[in-house]
Amino acid sequence: MTQRTEIRVLVVEDELPTQQVLAEILTDEGYVVDVASHGLQALERVRMALPDVVLLDLNMPVMDGWGFRKALRQMEGGDRPRIILLTADYNSREKAERIGARAYLTKPFDIDELLTKISEVA
Repeated sequence: MTQRTEIRVLVVEDELPTQQVLAEILTDEGYVVDVASHGLQALERVRMALPDVVLLDLNMPVMDGWGFRKALRQMEGGDRPRIILLTADYNSREKAERIGARAYLTKPFDIDELLTKISEVA
């Protein structure tokens, strides 16, 4: 396990197996990890403990990634949290730019690439 200096990552993903695998990998890598299954839950997590990085799926029930980002912009201060978009869509770059993400990954993604992106934006 690599020690991280309290880098807090929020995984916002409605597919439970993906959410669990990401949380386990990131915890093993030394990140402080929280999870949410939709945008409203993610906003509550942000209010409780501001993450450094949000891994954000776009297509979720209750509140999607677009709604989460809009609400987050109204409450955030500075450039935190930084968003990494997780999407299966082929227009990933365009969507990442539109939502204001620092980076994006197309599903299925490589774990090493994910860890690199988190290190780059954190």
